[in-house]
Amino acid sequence: MKCEEQLMEKELLLDQVTRLSQPIRDQLENGQQERLQMAKKARDKKDKVTPRLMAVAAELSMRQAQALALEQEVRERKEQVSTPPAAARRLEGFSKGGPGAQEREEVNRTQIHMHACTIREGEEAWNQLPGGVFTTAEPRPNAYIHSQGRLPLPRPYGAPGPFKPTEPGANMRHIRKPRLKPIEK
Repeated sequence: MKCEEQLMEKELLLDQVTRLSQPIRDQLENGQQERLQMAKKARDKKDKVTPRLMAVAAELSMRQAQALALEQEVRERKEQVSTPPAAARRLEGFSKGGPGAQEREEVNRTQIHMHACTIREGEEAWNQLPGGVFTTAEPRPNAYIHSQGRLPLPRPYGAPGPFKPTEPGANMRHIRKPRLKPIEK
């Protein structure tokens, strides 16, 4: 009887503690759900932003490399023009028509090179992808699509056909054929 009373008291205490701690448990579970939702949202945002950031960083480094190369070329040209004896010799050669012919030819070549660079820069313009996104990536070649049929479909194996094994040789006589086991149902 005394045992039963103690058991009843302990069950009553357990019920009271459970009832008092239940709101805290509910609050904890709600907090975990919210934290999980926030973590998913953050991961989704990161997954969307990271490739864009990487692409922009790569483009930026390419542009910086181009800018450094152009700055170096400008410095070299300024140095070439600002050197008084060389500039005077060049002008003298141009006016006399003699040894300045090489310099004229070099100037013509640099002008042609600069013109080719500006044309190439125009070709490196931004390309618009079908999704409306702009990129400086080279468009993929469609040379593997052969247009000799009714429909321009890609070749499944490229220029060479599929791999075909060689004919069996003379040493095949030493190899036994496998015996297939009957299928049991």
